[in-house]
Amino acid sequence: MEDIWYPKAKVVLSPFCDERDDPNDVSLLVLHNISLPPGQFENGHIEAFFRAN
Repeated sequence: MEDIWYPKAKVVLSPFCDERDDPNDVSLLVLHNISLPPGQFENGHIEAFFRAN
């Protein structure tokens, strides 16, 4: 899957995601963005939220 990610993006895999039976059968696409003040992304809280930590 690494060839589909934006090269400069930080990719953190979620335990809630796995392989679909048919990878061409997409019924929902969610684009999510978080906007925080500078320096607020590096505390680990956002990753922990999406990884259920």
